[in-house]
Amino acid sequence: MSFPKNLLFAILSWFLILFPSAILLELVFGFWIRPFDPWVHAYRLNIVVDQVLHIDTSNVYGEETPSIIYSRNQYGLRDNCESPEEIEILTVGGSTTDQKYISDGETFQDRLQTLLSRELSRKVCVSNSGVDGHSTFGHILAFENWFPLIPHLKPKFVFLYIGINDAGFRDAPKIGFDIPPSRGLKGWKYSINERSALFKMLWIANSAIRSFTNSKVRAYAGHQVVKPAISDYQADSLSKGASQLIVKNTESFSKRLSKLLDQTKQMGSIPVCISQPHWMVLESNGQKKGLSKAFKYKGQTYNGHDYTVSIEALNEVMKAKCRAHAGYYLDIAHQVFKPSEFYDVVHMNAKGSKRLGEYLFQQMRTHEMLKEL
Repeated sequence: MSFPKNLLFAILSWFLILFPSAILLELVFGFWIRPFDPWVHAYRLNIVVDQVLHIDTSNVYGEETPSIIYSRNQYGLRDNCESPEEIEILTVGGSTTDQKYISDGETFQDRLQTLLSRELSRKVCVSNSGVDGHSTFGHILAFENWFPLIPHLKPKFVFLYIGINDAGFRDAPKIGFDIPPSRGLKGWKYSINERSALFKMLWIANSAIRSFTNSKVRAYAGHQVVKPAISDYQADSLSKGASQLIVKNTESFSKRLSKLLDQTKQMGSIPVCISQPHWMVLESNGQKKGLSKAFKYKGQTYNGHDYTVSIEALNEVMKAKCRAHAGYYLDIAHQVFKPSEFYDVVHMNAKGSKRLGEYLFQQMRTHEMLKEL
Protein backbone atom coordinates (compact mmCIF):
# COMPACT_ATOMS: atom_id res chain seq x y z
CA MET A 1 0.00 0.00 0.00
CA SER A 2 1.41 3.41 -0.97
CA PHE A 3 2.15 6.15 1.55
CA PRO A 4 -0.85 8.37 0.57
CA LYS A 5 -3.19 5.40 1.03
CA ASN A 6 -1.60 4.55 4.37
CA LEU A 7 -2.03 8.15 5.51
CA LEU A 8 -5.66 8.25 4.37
CA PHE A 9 -6.35 4.94 6.12
CA ALA A 10 -4.78 6.23 9.35
CA ILE A 11 -6.81 9.45 9.22
CA LEU A 12 -10.08 7.57 8.63
CA SER A 13 -9.26 5.14 11.43
CA TRP A 14 -8.62 7.92 13.92
CA PHE A 15 -11.78 9.71 12.78
CA LEU A 16 -13.89 6.57 13.31
CA ILE A 17 -12.43 6.25 16.81
CA LEU A 18 -12.46 9.91 17.91
CA PHE A 19 -15.79 11.04 16.44
CA PRO A 20 -17.97 8.53 18.36
CA SER A 21 -15.88 9.26 21.49
CA ALA A 22 -16.53 12.97 21.12
CA ILE A 23 -20.26 12.36 20.68
CA LEU A 24 -20.31 10.17 23.80
CA LEU A 25 -18.35 12.81 25.74
CA GLU A 26 -20.81 15.51 24.72
CA LEU A 27 -23.84 13.41 25.70
CA VAL A 28 -22.41 12.47 29.09
CA PHE A 29 -20.71 15.72 30.12
CA GLY A 30 -22.32 18.35 27.91
CA PHE A 31 -25.55 20.23 28.55
CA TRP A 32 -27.59 18.99 25.63
CA ILE A 33 -29.75 16.67 27.76
CA ARG A 34 -28.91 17.37 31.40
CA PRO A 35 -29.56 20.76 33.10
CA PHE A 36 -27.38 23.69 32.11
CA ASP A 37 -24.37 24.37 34.37
CA PRO A 38 -24.54 27.97 35.72
CA TRP A 39 -20.75 27.96 36.28
CA VAL A 40 -20.21 28.07 32.51
CA HIS A 41 -20.58 31.85 32.51
CA ALA A 42 -18.32 32.22 35.54
CA TYR A 43 -15.55 30.14 33.97
CA ARG A 44 -15.57 32.48 30.99
CA LEU A 45 -14.78 35.52 33.09
CA ASN A 46 -11.15 34.32 33.01
CA ILE A 47 -11.21 33.13 36.59
CA VAL A 48 -8.79 30.38 37.60
CA VAL A 49 -10.61 27.57 39.41
CA ASP A 50 -9.26 24.83 41.68
CA GLN A 51 -5.62 25.08 40.62
CA VAL A 52 -2.22 25.35 42.28
CA LEU A 53 0.29 26.88 39.89
CA HIS A 54 4.04 27.29 40.15
CA ILE A 55 4.72 30.50 38.22
CA ASP A 56 8.13 31.30 36.78
CA THR A 57 8.99 34.83 37.96
CA SER A 58 12.69 34.85 37.10
CA ASN A 59 12.02 37.35 34.31
CA VAL A 60 10.37 39.67 36.85
CA TYR A 61 12.51 39.34 39.98
CA GLY A 62 15.58 37.49 38.74
CA GLU A 63 17.15 34.62 40.66
CA GLU A 64 16.19 36.23 43.98
CA THR A 65 12.63 34.95 43.48
CA PRO A 66 12.67 32.53 40.54
CA SER A 67 9.12 31.25 41.10
CA ILE A 68 6.01 31.74 43.20
CA ILE A 69 2.99 29.63 44.17
CA TYR A 70 -0.38 30.89 42.97
CA SER A 71 -3.51 28.99 43.98
CA ARG A 72 -7.25 29.37 43.57
CA ASN A 73 -9.86 27.23 45.31
CA GLN A 74 -12.92 25.45 43.91
CA TYR A 75 -14.85 28.73 43.89
CA GLY A 76 -12.16 30.67 42.02
CA LEU A 77 -11.11 32.59 45.13
CA ARG A 78 -7.58 33.12 46.36
CA ASP A 79 -7.58 32.72 50.13
CA ASN A 80 -6.96 30.31 53.01
CA CYS A 81 -10.49 30.44 54.40
CA GLU A 82 -12.18 27.22 55.46
CA SER A 83 -15.38 28.13 53.61
CA PRO A 84 -16.95 31.13 51.83
CA GLU A 85 -19.17 31.63 54.86
CA GLU A 86 -16.09 32.75 56.81
CA ILE A 87 -15.17 35.53 54.38
CA GLU A 88 -15.50 38.90 56.10
CA ILE A 89 -13.66 40.99 53.50
CA LEU A 90 -13.92 40.26 49.77
CA THR A 91 -11.44 42.18 47.61
CA VAL A 92 -12.57 42.96 44.05
CA GLY A 93 -10.32 44.31 41.32
CA GLY A 94 -8.05 43.58 38.39
CA SER A 95 -4.42 42.52 38.24
CA THR A 96 -3.32 44.76 41.13
CA THR A 97 -5.81 42.87 43.30
CA ASP A 98 -5.10 39.45 41.79
CA GLN A 99 -1.28 39.83 42.20
CA LYS A 100 -0.37 36.91 39.99
CA TYR A 101 3.38 37.43 40.47
CA ILE A 102 3.16 37.42 44.27
CA SER A 103 3.17 34.12 46.11
CA ASP A 104 0.42 32.78 48.32
CA GLY A 105 0.90 34.13 51.83
CA GLU A 106 2.53 37.39 50.64
CA THR A 107 -0.35 39.30 49.05
CA PHE A 108 -1.79 42.44 50.62
CA GLN A 109 -4.84 40.39 51.56
CA ASP A 110 -2.61 38.00 53.51
CA ARG A 111 -0.92 40.87 55.35
CA LEU A 112 -4.23 42.59 56.14
CA GLN A 113 -5.70 39.31 57.38
CA THR A 114 -2.71 38.76 59.70
CA LEU A 115 -2.98 42.26 61.19
CA LEU A 116 -6.76 42.11 61.64
CA SER A 117 -6.60 38.65 63.22
CA ARG A 118 -3.90 39.81 65.61
CA GLU A 119 -5.84 42.96 66.51
CA LEU A 120 -9.15 41.17 67.09
CA SER A 121 -7.62 38.03 68.64
CA ARG A 122 -9.41 35.73 66.21
CA LYS A 123 -9.12 34.69 62.59
CA VAL A 124 -10.47 37.28 60.16
CA CYS A 125 -10.83 35.90 56.64
CA VAL A 126 -9.82 38.20 53.75
CA SER A 127 -10.49 36.74 50.30
CA ASN A 128 -9.10 37.72 46.91
CA SER A 129 -11.43 37.68 43.90
CA GLY A 130 -9.21 39.85 41.69
CA VAL A 131 -9.11 38.84 38.02
CA ASP A 132 -6.25 39.87 35.78
CA GLY A 133 -7.42 42.36 33.15
CA HIS A 134 -10.85 43.06 34.66
CA SER A 135 -12.16 46.62 34.69
CA THR A 136 -15.48 47.71 36.19
CA PHE A 137 -17.17 46.00 33.22
CA GLY A 138 -15.76 42.66 34.39
CA HIS A 139 -16.47 43.38 38.07
CA ILE A 140 -20.16 43.92 37.29
CA LEU A 141 -20.29 40.56 35.49
CA ALA A 142 -18.57 38.93 38.47
CA PHE A 143 -21.41 40.10 40.71
CA GLU A 144 -23.93 38.81 38.18
CA ASN A 145 -22.43 35.50 37.05
CA TRP A 146 -19.84 34.43 39.63
CA PHE A 147 -20.44 35.57 43.21
CA PRO A 148 -24.07 34.29 43.37
CA LEU A 149 -22.72 30.77 42.71
CA ILE A 150 -20.46 30.82 45.77
CA PRO A 151 -22.46 29.33 48.68
CA HIS A 152 -23.03 31.50 51.74
CA LEU A 153 -20.89 34.36 50.39
CA LYS A 154 -21.91 37.42 52.37
CA PRO A 155 -18.83 39.42 53.39
CA LYS A 156 -19.09 42.30 55.82
CA PHE A 157 -16.99 44.48 53.51
CA VAL A 158 -16.37 44.47 49.77
CA PHE A 159 -13.10 46.23 49.00
CA LEU A 160 -13.27 47.79 45.52
CA TYR A 161 -9.60 48.21 44.62
CA ILE A 162 -10.44 49.57 41.19
CA GLY A 163 -9.71 52.32 38.67
CA ILE A 164 -6.35 51.22 37.23
CA ASN A 165 -7.98 49.44 34.28
CA ASP A 166 -10.65 52.13 33.80
CA ALA A 167 -8.43 55.20 33.68
CA GLY A 168 -7.20 54.51 30.14
CA PHE A 169 -10.46 55.67 28.52
CA ARG A 170 -12.56 52.52 28.69
CA ASP A 171 -15.62 52.76 26.42
CA ALA A 172 -16.60 49.11 26.42
CA PRO A 173 -15.61 45.80 28.00
CA LYS A 174 -12.41 44.35 26.59
CA ILE A 175 -13.12 41.07 24.81
CA GLY A 176 -11.00 38.28 26.22
CA PHE A 177 -10.61 40.06 29.58
CA ASP A 178 -13.88 41.58 30.83
CA ILE A 179 -16.07 39.38 28.64
CA PRO A 180 -15.38 36.15 26.75
CA PRO A 181 -15.15 36.04 22.95
CA SER A 182 -18.31 33.89 22.96
CA ARG A 183 -20.38 36.97 23.87
CA GLY A 184 -20.12 37.97 20.21
CA LEU A 185 -21.54 34.65 18.94
CA LYS A 186 -25.14 34.23 17.83
CA GLY A 187 -27.53 31.42 16.95
CA TRP A 188 -26.21 27.88 16.69
CA LYS A 189 -22.61 28.97 17.30
CA TYR A 190 -23.60 30.46 20.66
CA SER A 191 -25.61 27.34 21.57
CA ILE A 192 -22.65 25.04 20.86
CA ASN A 193 -20.28 27.27 22.78
CA GLU A 194 -22.56 27.36 25.83
CA ARG A 195 -23.54 23.69 25.95
CA SER A 196 -20.52 21.82 24.64
CA ALA A 197 -18.49 19.75 27.12
CA LEU A 198 -15.42 20.10 24.92
CA PHE A 199 -15.68 23.89 24.99
CA LYS A 200 -16.12 23.82 28.77
CA MET A 201 -13.04 21.62 29.21
CA LEU A 202 -11.05 23.91 26.93
CA TRP A 203 -12.04 27.03 28.89
CA ILE A 204 -11.20 25.48 32.26
CA ALA A 205 -7.88 24.05 31.07
CA ASN A 206 -6.83 27.33 29.47
CA SER A 207 -8.10 29.73 32.14
CA ALA A 208 -4.73 29.92 33.88
CA ILE A 209 -2.81 29.88 30.61
CA ARG A 210 -4.79 32.84 29.25
CA SER A 211 -4.34 34.72 32.49
CA PHE A 212 -0.58 34.38 32.45
CA THR A 213 0.22 34.46 28.72
CA ASN A 214 -1.92 37.58 28.22
CA SER A 215 0.24 39.40 30.75
CA LYS A 216 1.89 41.68 28.21
CA VAL A 217 -1.39 42.76 26.64
CA ARG A 218 -2.59 46.08 28.02
CA ALA A 219 -6.04 45.70 29.42
CA TYR A 220 -5.10 48.52 30.59
CA ALA A 221 -2.64 47.46 33.25
CA GLY A 222 -0.59 44.90 31.35
CA HIS A 223 2.39 43.58 33.27
CA GLN A 224 5.82 44.92 32.34
CA VAL A 225 8.92 42.94 33.29
CA VAL A 226 11.20 45.96 32.82
CA LYS A 227 10.61 49.28 34.56
CA PRO A 228 10.63 52.38 32.35
CA ALA A 229 13.85 54.38 32.32
CA ILE A 230 14.05 58.01 33.42
CA SER A 231 14.40 58.93 29.75
CA ASP A 232 10.90 57.50 29.14
CA TYR A 233 9.42 60.32 31.23
CA GLN A 234 9.31 63.24 28.78
CA ALA A 235 5.69 64.44 28.81
CA ASP A 236 5.15 67.91 30.28
CA SER A 237 1.38 68.32 29.89
CA LEU A 238 -1.87 66.72 28.83
CA SER A 239 -2.19 65.47 25.28
CA LYS A 240 -4.42 67.32 22.84
CA GLY A 241 -8.05 66.38 23.39
CA ALA A 242 -7.33 64.43 26.58
CA SER A 243 -9.36 66.73 28.83
CA GLN A 244 -12.59 66.05 26.96
CA LEU A 245 -11.93 62.32 26.93
CA ILE A 246 -11.26 62.34 30.67
CA VAL A 247 -14.64 63.98 31.31
CA LYS A 248 -16.40 61.43 29.11
CA ASN A 249 -14.55 58.50 30.66
CA THR A 250 -15.28 59.69 34.19
CA GLU A 251 -19.00 59.98 33.48
CA SER A 252 -19.11 56.43 32.10
CA PHE A 253 -17.11 55.09 35.05
CA SER A 254 -19.47 56.84 37.46
CA LYS A 255 -22.45 54.95 36.05
CA ARG A 256 -20.69 51.60 36.29
CA LEU A 257 -19.51 52.36 39.81
CA SER A 258 -23.09 53.12 40.87
CA LYS A 259 -24.11 49.68 39.64
CA LEU A 260 -21.21 48.05 41.48
CA LEU A 261 -22.14 49.81 44.69
CA ASP A 262 -25.76 48.75 44.31
CA GLN A 263 -24.64 45.16 43.74
CA THR A 264 -22.46 45.33 46.85
CA LYS A 265 -25.36 46.59 48.97
CA GLN A 266 -27.63 43.89 47.53
CA MET A 267 -25.10 41.31 48.70
CA GLY A 268 -25.57 42.74 52.19
CA SER A 269 -22.04 44.16 52.31
CA ILE A 270 -20.50 47.54 53.04
CA PRO A 271 -18.63 49.00 50.05
CA VAL A 272 -15.08 50.24 50.52
CA CYS A 273 -13.59 52.16 47.58
CA ILE A 274 -9.80 52.29 47.48
CA SER A 275 -7.57 54.49 45.32
CA GLN A 276 -4.39 53.03 43.84
CA PRO A 277 -0.81 54.32 43.61
CA HIS A 278 1.17 54.29 40.37
CA TRP A 279 4.33 55.64 38.74
CA MET A 280 2.90 57.19 35.56
CA VAL A 281 4.43 60.51 36.61
CA LEU A 282 7.78 61.16 38.29
CA GLU A 283 8.87 64.34 40.04
CA SER A 284 12.45 65.47 39.46
CA ASN A 285 13.95 68.83 40.39
CA GLY A 286 10.54 70.20 41.21
CA GLN A 287 9.11 69.21 37.81
CA LYS A 288 6.56 66.48 37.14
CA LYS A 289 7.30 64.44 34.03
CA GLY A 290 4.87 61.90 32.64
CA LEU A 291 5.59 58.72 30.76
CA SER A 292 5.64 59.57 27.08
CA LYS A 293 3.75 56.37 26.26
CA ALA A 294 1.31 55.37 28.98
CA PHE A 295 -1.62 53.86 27.05
CA LYS A 296 -3.34 53.83 23.67
CA TYR A 297 -6.90 54.76 22.86
CA LYS A 298 -8.37 54.47 19.36
CA GLY A 299 -4.93 54.35 17.82
CA GLN A 300 -3.54 57.40 19.63
CA THR A 301 -0.90 57.27 22.35
CA TYR A 302 -1.53 59.11 25.62
CA ASN A 303 0.99 60.02 28.28
CA GLY A 304 1.41 59.67 32.02
CA HIS A 305 -0.18 63.05 32.75
CA ASP A 306 -3.30 62.00 30.84
CA TYR A 307 -3.50 58.82 32.87
CA THR A 308 -2.84 60.56 36.19
CA VAL A 309 -5.52 63.22 35.71
CA SER A 310 -7.93 60.52 34.52
CA ILE A 311 -7.46 58.22 37.50
CA GLU A 312 -7.59 61.13 39.95
CA ALA A 313 -10.98 62.02 38.48
CA LEU A 314 -12.12 58.42 39.01
CA ASN A 315 -10.86 58.54 42.59
CA GLU A 316 -12.95 61.64 43.30
CA VAL A 317 -16.01 59.84 41.96
CA MET A 318 -15.24 56.84 44.19
CA LYS A 319 -14.85 59.06 47.23
CA ALA A 320 -18.22 60.76 46.71
CA LYS A 321 -20.26 57.76 45.60
CA CYS A 322 -18.91 55.25 48.09
CA ARG A 323 -19.64 57.57 51.01
CA ALA A 324 -23.10 58.28 49.57
CA HIS A 325 -23.74 54.51 49.63
CA ALA A 326 -22.93 54.36 53.36
CA GLY A 327 -19.47 53.02 52.59
CA TYR A 328 -15.88 54.10 53.07
CA TYR A 329 -13.16 55.62 50.91
CA LEU A 330 -9.55 54.70 51.66
CA ASP A 331 -6.98 56.94 50.01
CA ILE A 332 -4.03 54.71 49.25
CA ALA A 333 -2.92 56.67 46.18
CA HIS A 334 -1.41 59.40 48.36
CA GLN A 335 0.40 57.10 50.77
CA VAL A 336 4.18 56.83 50.55
CA PHE A 337 5.53 53.94 48.48
CA LYS A 338 9.01 53.37 47.11
CA PRO A 339 9.79 52.62 43.46
CA SER A 340 11.60 49.50 44.71
CA GLU A 341 8.24 48.18 45.94
CA PHE A 342 6.92 47.91 42.36
CA TYR A 343 8.05 45.73 39.47
CA ASP A 344 6.46 48.08 36.93
CA VAL A 345 4.50 51.34 37.01
CA VAL A 346 1.36 49.90 38.63
CA HIS A 347 2.09 46.40 40.01
CA MET A 348 3.69 45.88 43.40
CA ASN A 349 6.15 43.22 44.44
CA ALA A 350 5.91 41.36 47.75
CA LYS A 351 7.40 44.28 49.70
CA GLY A 352 4.90 46.72 48.20
CA SER A 353 1.98 44.37 48.85
CA LYS A 354 3.03 44.03 52.48
CA ARG A 355 3.11 47.82 52.84
CA LEU A 356 -0.28 48.09 51.11
CA GLY A 357 -1.79 45.63 53.58
CA GLU A 358 -0.39 47.67 56.45
CA TYR A 359 -1.78 50.93 55.05
CA LEU A 360 -5.20 49.34 54.62
CA PHE A 361 -5.14 48.14 58.22
CA GLN A 362 -4.12 51.58 59.48
CA GLN A 363 -6.90 53.28 57.54
CA MET A 364 -9.45 50.76 58.73
CA ARG A 365 -8.48 51.69 62.29
CA THR A 366 -8.59 55.40 61.48
CA HIS A 367 -12.10 55.10 60.02
CA GLU A 368 -13.21 52.91 62.96
CA MET A 369 -14.09 50.07 60.60
CA LEU A 370 -12.86 47.36 62.94
CA LYS A 371 -15.95 47.68 65.08
CA GLU A 372 -17.95 46.37 62.09
CA LEU A 373 -16.07 43.04 62.18
